[in-house]
Amino acid sequence: MKLMRIDETAEVMRVTSRTAQKWLRQGLIPGTKLAGKWTVDFDTLRETMRSRVLANIHRTPCARPSDGLEPGARISPRGADGAES
Repeated sequence: MKLMRIDETAEVMRVTSRTAQKWLRQGLIPGTKLAGKWTVDFDTLRETMRSRVLANIHRTPCARPSDGLEPGARISPRGADGAES
């Protein structure tokens, strides 16, 4: 078990320390406060992130009715109607 501080967690996740702390407070990443400071177990973080990635693999982007697009329609850089934004 390797416990990491916020700065180490941020480095592993490639985000700022401030973002890592925010995610910890929000419960988006697992962590525990020891002596008033956040600590994150590396293995638990890795498994949490792996399960979220696997959960998202089967999700595919689709058009919403408010988009005015048919499901599966391609979107060009100029927009759905071909006009420049």
